[in-house]
Amino acid sequence: MNPIALLAAAQRSQAVYLPAVADAKKAFEGLGLTYLGQYQDATHQGAVTKDAKGRYYVTISGTRYSEGYGADLLMDVWLAPHDCLKGGQVASGIIEGMDKFWAWALNLIPATAEVNVEGHSLGAERALITPMFIPKERIGDIYAFEPPMFATPEWWSAYGADLEGAVCTVQGADRWFAWPPRQGYVHNAAWKYLWLLSNGVQWTAPGDWKPTGLSDADHSIDLLVQRVQDAIAKNLFPH
Repeated sequence: MNPIALLAAAQRSQAVYLPAVADAKKAFEGLGLTYLGQYQDATHQGAVTKDAKGRYYVTISGTRYSEGYGADLLMDVWLAPHDCLKGGQVASGIIEGMDKFWAWALNLIPATAEVNVEGHSLGAERALITPMFIPKERIGDIYAFEPPMFATPEWWSAYGADLEGAVCTVQGADRWFAWPPRQGYVHNAAWKYLWLLSNGVQWTAPGDWKPTGLSDADHSIDLLVQRVQDAIAKNLFPH
Protein backbone atom coordinates (compact mmCIF):
# COMPACT_ATOMS: atom_id res chain seq x y z
CA MET A 1 0.00 0.00 0.00
CA ASN A 2 1.46 3.30 -1.16
CA PRO A 3 0.46 6.19 1.18
CA ILE A 4 1.02 8.79 -1.54
CA ALA A 5 -1.29 6.92 -3.92
CA LEU A 6 -3.79 6.54 -1.06
CA LEU A 7 -3.75 10.29 -0.49
CA ALA A 8 -4.20 11.03 -4.19
CA ALA A 9 -7.22 8.70 -4.35
CA ALA A 10 -8.67 10.30 -1.21
CA GLN A 11 -8.26 13.78 -2.70
CA ARG A 12 -10.02 12.67 -5.89
CA SER A 13 -12.79 11.16 -3.76
CA GLN A 14 -13.10 14.50 -1.98
CA ALA A 15 -13.19 16.53 -5.21
CA VAL A 16 -15.90 14.40 -6.80
CA TYR A 17 -18.47 15.58 -4.26
CA LEU A 18 -18.52 19.05 -5.87
CA PRO A 19 -21.81 19.23 -7.81
CA ALA A 20 -21.00 22.05 -10.22
CA VAL A 21 -18.98 20.93 -13.23
CA ALA A 22 -16.85 24.09 -13.22
CA ASP A 23 -15.94 23.63 -9.54
CA ALA A 24 -15.20 19.93 -9.95
CA LYS A 25 -13.10 20.54 -13.04
CA LYS A 26 -11.06 23.17 -11.20
CA ALA A 27 -10.54 20.85 -8.21
CA PHE A 28 -9.41 17.89 -10.31
CA GLU A 29 -7.15 20.05 -12.44
CA GLY A 30 -5.66 21.39 -9.22
CA LEU A 31 -4.64 17.79 -8.51
CA GLY A 32 -2.76 17.67 -11.81
CA LEU A 33 -5.42 15.77 -13.74
CA THR A 34 -7.15 16.20 -17.07
CA TYR A 35 -10.88 16.39 -16.42
CA LEU A 36 -12.76 14.32 -19.00
CA GLY A 37 -16.31 14.62 -17.75
CA GLN A 38 -18.93 14.37 -15.03
CA TYR A 39 -21.92 12.06 -14.69
CA GLN A 40 -24.78 13.32 -12.59
CA ASP A 41 -28.36 12.32 -11.92
CA ALA A 42 -30.60 12.24 -8.86
CA THR A 43 -28.77 9.31 -7.23
CA HIS A 44 -25.35 9.16 -8.90
CA GLN A 45 -22.37 11.41 -9.41
CA GLY A 46 -18.94 10.59 -10.75
CA ALA A 47 -16.04 11.84 -12.80
CA VAL A 48 -13.51 10.44 -15.25
CA THR A 49 -10.01 11.94 -15.24
CA LYS A 50 -6.58 11.15 -16.64
CA ASP A 51 -3.16 11.87 -15.14
CA ALA A 52 0.07 12.94 -16.85
CA LYS A 53 1.15 9.29 -17.18
CA GLY A 54 -2.01 8.40 -19.10
CA ARG A 55 -3.71 6.53 -16.24
CA TYR A 56 -7.49 6.77 -16.14
CA TYR A 57 -9.53 7.25 -12.96
CA VAL A 58 -13.22 6.72 -12.33
CA THR A 59 -14.15 8.48 -9.10
CA ILE A 60 -17.60 7.94 -7.58
CA SER A 61 -19.30 10.28 -5.15
CA GLY A 62 -21.02 9.27 -1.96
CA THR A 63 -24.38 10.73 -1.01
CA ARG A 64 -24.25 14.41 -1.89
CA TYR A 65 -27.08 15.95 0.11
CA SER A 66 -25.86 15.24 3.64
CA GLU A 67 -23.48 17.87 5.00
CA GLY A 68 -20.17 16.64 6.38
CA TYR A 69 -20.34 12.90 6.85
CA GLY A 70 -22.67 11.81 4.04
CA ALA A 71 -25.21 9.65 5.85
CA ASP A 72 -26.00 7.46 2.82
CA LEU A 73 -29.73 7.77 3.25
CA LEU A 74 -30.18 5.95 -0.05
CA MET A 75 -29.17 2.80 1.77
CA ASP A 76 -32.15 3.25 4.09
CA VAL A 77 -34.42 3.09 1.05
CA TRP A 78 -32.74 0.39 -1.04
CA LEU A 79 -31.39 -2.27 1.29
CA ALA A 80 -33.43 -4.98 -0.47
CA PRO A 81 -31.09 -7.68 -1.85
CA HIS A 82 -30.13 -7.81 -5.52
CA ASP A 83 -29.10 -11.23 -6.87
CA CYS A 84 -25.76 -11.20 -8.69
CA LEU A 85 -24.73 -13.21 -11.74
CA LYS A 86 -21.71 -14.99 -10.22
CA GLY A 87 -23.36 -15.50 -6.84
CA GLY A 88 -24.41 -13.72 -3.68
CA GLN A 89 -26.34 -10.54 -3.21
CA VAL A 90 -25.68 -6.81 -2.82
CA ALA A 91 -27.93 -4.05 -1.55
CA SER A 92 -30.01 -2.91 -4.49
CA GLY A 93 -29.39 0.77 -3.69
CA ILE A 94 -25.74 0.58 -4.66
CA ILE A 95 -26.16 -1.22 -7.98
CA GLU A 96 -29.26 0.61 -9.21
CA GLY A 97 -28.31 2.72 -12.24
CA MET A 98 -24.64 1.71 -12.26
CA ASP A 99 -25.00 0.07 -15.67
CA LYS A 100 -25.77 3.50 -17.13
CA PHE A 101 -22.96 5.09 -15.16
CA TRP A 102 -20.39 2.58 -16.43
CA ALA A 103 -21.62 2.86 -20.02
CA TRP A 104 -20.98 6.61 -19.78
CA ALA A 105 -17.57 6.24 -18.08
CA LEU A 106 -16.21 3.60 -20.44
CA ASN A 107 -17.16 5.74 -23.43
CA LEU A 108 -14.51 8.23 -22.23
CA ILE A 109 -11.76 5.64 -21.74
CA PRO A 110 -9.91 3.70 -24.47
CA ALA A 111 -11.20 0.15 -24.79
CA THR A 112 -7.92 -1.45 -23.73
CA ALA A 113 -6.96 0.98 -20.96
CA GLU A 114 -6.70 0.00 -17.32
CA VAL A 115 -9.41 1.57 -15.15
CA ASN A 116 -8.64 2.78 -11.62
CA VAL A 117 -11.67 3.29 -9.40
CA GLU A 118 -12.24 5.00 -6.06
CA GLY A 119 -14.93 6.52 -3.90
CA HIS A 120 -16.02 7.37 -0.39
CA SER A 121 -18.95 5.91 1.54
CA LEU A 122 -21.70 4.99 -0.95
CA GLY A 123 -19.09 5.73 -3.62
CA ALA A 124 -16.77 3.22 -1.95
CA GLU A 125 -19.42 0.52 -2.16
CA ARG A 126 -19.97 1.32 -5.80
CA ALA A 127 -16.22 1.20 -6.42
CA LEU A 128 -16.11 -2.29 -4.92
CA ILE A 129 -18.78 -3.64 -7.29
CA THR A 130 -16.60 -2.69 -10.28
CA PRO A 131 -16.06 -6.40 -11.21
CA MET A 132 -19.77 -6.62 -12.00
CA PHE A 133 -19.27 -4.14 -14.86
CA ILE A 134 -15.74 -4.49 -16.24
CA PRO A 135 -13.48 -7.56 -16.56
CA LYS A 136 -10.79 -8.25 -14.00
CA GLU A 137 -7.98 -7.72 -16.53
CA ARG A 138 -9.00 -4.07 -16.93
CA ILE A 139 -9.33 -3.29 -13.22
CA GLY A 140 -6.41 -1.29 -11.85
CA ASP A 141 -6.26 0.19 -8.37
CA ILE A 142 -9.39 0.22 -6.22
CA TYR A 143 -9.59 2.54 -3.21
CA ALA A 144 -12.73 2.26 -1.09
CA PHE A 145 -12.89 4.82 1.70
CA GLU A 146 -15.22 3.90 4.56
CA PRO A 147 -17.74 1.66 2.81
CA PRO A 148 -20.77 0.49 4.77
CA MET A 149 -21.58 -3.20 4.55
CA PHE A 150 -23.31 -3.96 1.25
CA ALA A 151 -22.75 -7.60 0.23
CA THR A 152 -23.41 -11.11 1.50
CA PRO A 153 -20.56 -13.52 2.31
CA GLU A 154 -21.46 -15.43 -0.86
CA TRP A 155 -20.89 -12.28 -2.95
CA TRP A 156 -17.43 -11.79 -1.46
CA SER A 157 -16.63 -15.43 -2.27
CA ALA A 158 -17.79 -14.95 -5.86
CA TYR A 159 -16.25 -11.54 -6.59
CA GLY A 160 -13.50 -11.02 -4.01
CA ALA A 161 -10.77 -12.48 -6.21
CA ASP A 162 -11.55 -9.85 -8.86
CA LEU A 163 -10.72 -7.15 -6.31
CA GLU A 164 -7.21 -8.35 -5.53
CA GLY A 165 -5.13 -5.45 -4.26
CA ALA A 166 -8.10 -3.25 -3.32
CA VAL A 167 -7.41 -0.92 -0.39
CA CYS A 168 -10.30 -0.24 1.99
CA THR A 169 -10.24 2.13 4.93
CA VAL A 170 -12.22 2.70 8.09
CA GLN A 171 -11.81 5.89 10.03
CA GLY A 172 -11.89 6.13 13.82
CA ALA A 173 -15.24 4.98 15.20
CA ASP A 174 -17.18 5.56 11.97
CA ARG A 175 -20.81 4.65 12.61
CA TRP A 176 -21.48 3.98 8.94
CA PHE A 177 -18.76 1.33 8.65
CA ALA A 178 -20.99 -0.72 10.96
CA TRP A 179 -24.11 -0.10 8.86
CA PRO A 180 -26.51 -1.84 8.30
CA PRO A 181 -26.66 -3.91 11.48
CA ARG A 182 -29.13 -6.68 10.59
CA GLN A 183 -29.45 -7.18 6.83
CA GLY A 184 -27.05 -10.08 6.25
CA TYR A 185 -24.47 -7.80 4.57
CA VAL A 186 -20.86 -7.99 5.75
CA HIS A 187 -17.40 -6.65 5.10
CA ASN A 188 -14.92 -9.06 3.51
CA ALA A 189 -13.72 -11.19 6.41
CA ALA A 190 -10.62 -12.22 4.42
CA TRP A 191 -9.31 -8.66 4.11
CA LYS A 192 -7.46 -6.28 6.35
CA TYR A 193 -8.85 -2.75 6.40
CA LEU A 194 -6.64 0.29 6.96
CA TRP A 195 -7.80 1.89 10.22
CA LEU A 196 -7.14 5.63 10.30
CA LEU A 197 -7.03 7.04 13.82
CA SER A 198 -6.32 10.50 15.22
CA ASN A 199 -2.96 9.27 16.51
CA GLY A 200 -1.92 6.53 14.12
CA VAL A 201 -2.72 4.03 11.38
CA GLN A 202 -3.02 0.26 11.64
CA TRP A 203 -4.46 -2.72 9.80
CA THR A 204 -7.56 -4.35 11.25
CA ALA A 205 -9.80 -7.22 10.27
CA PRO A 206 -13.52 -6.38 10.27
CA GLY A 207 -14.08 -8.71 13.21
CA ASP A 208 -11.30 -7.02 15.19
CA TRP A 209 -12.59 -3.47 14.64
CA LYS A 210 -13.97 -2.58 18.05
CA PRO A 211 -13.97 1.19 18.57
CA THR A 212 -15.20 2.82 21.74
CA GLY A 213 -18.64 4.06 20.78
CA LEU A 214 -19.63 5.10 17.27
CA SER A 215 -19.21 8.46 15.57
CA ASP A 216 -20.84 10.25 12.66
CA ALA A 217 -18.00 12.78 12.53
CA ASP A 218 -15.51 10.01 11.68
CA HIS A 219 -17.29 9.46 8.36
CA SER A 220 -16.06 12.76 6.89
CA ILE A 221 -14.00 12.63 3.69
CA ASP A 222 -12.44 15.96 4.64
CA LEU A 223 -11.24 14.52 7.95
CA LEU A 224 -9.98 11.43 6.15
CA VAL A 225 -7.84 13.48 3.77
CA GLN A 226 -6.42 15.41 6.71
CA ARG A 227 -5.62 12.23 8.65
CA VAL A 228 -3.86 10.68 5.66
CA GLN A 229 -1.81 13.86 5.17
CA ASP A 230 -0.88 13.93 8.86
CA ALA A 231 0.05 10.24 8.88
CA ILE A 232 2.31 10.71 5.85
CA ALA A 233 3.98 13.75 7.44
CA LYS A 234 4.60 11.83 10.68
CA ASN A 235 5.55 8.54 8.97
CA LEU A 236 2.77 6.66 10.79
CA PHE A 237 1.77 4.20 8.09
CA PRO A 238 2.51 0.52 8.86
CA HIS A 239 5.23 -1.05 6.74
